[in-house]
Amino acid sequence: MAPVQAQAADYLCDPAVFTLTPSDDGATMRLQGMIETPTPGYSAKLEGGVLKLTAPEGMVVQVVDQMMVDVTLPTPADSGAVEIKLEKTFNWGTDVIRCHIVT
Repeated sequence: MAPVQAQAADYLCDPAVFTLTPSDDGATMRLQGMIETPTPGYSAKLEGGVLKLTAPEGMVVQVVDQMMVDVTLPTPADSGAVEIKLEKTFNWGTDVIRCHIVT
């Protein structure tokens, strides 16, 4: 009998615009989604389980924009539920991205 390849778990995220995908080897997970920001040009960096959103420097147009988030994080020991906090300088939108395994 041939070995059966294990399939990666499916995750459901809140906000629903995010997806969490385990790597083939299970060592990392890729978080992808969109975040609204008060100006164009924000950047995102994952540091210790916190997604830090940094505003652009200098003068920028004040118009709501959408920013693509695409970060890789190490798979936590308990990967059944993953929570990523957002650090941002504006006070609207989500403060936490939560993903859990769909059973």
